[in-house]
Amino acid sequence: MKIERRKCWFLDSGLFFFYGFATAIAFAKEGADLCIVYFDEDNDAQQTQKDVESFGRRCIVLKKDITVEEKPSGL
Repeated sequence: MKIERRKCWFLDSGLFFFYGFATAIAFAKEGADLCIVYFDEDNDAQQTQKDVESFGRRCIVLKKDITVEEKPSGL
């Protein structure tokens, strides 16, 4: 499936699991820009950002705890 819309974004909040990384890369390969929200996996987030950008896609990484309802503000 090739993503036709240039403004398609994929939000991934499960990066530290292999599935989150694999999904992010699959979306990037198909043409999606990504926003990755992570809790404490700094190295994984930075590496995934580099990998996504290697496909010519934009990738924003945000370090946020979204497990508590009050904390997601600022996304």
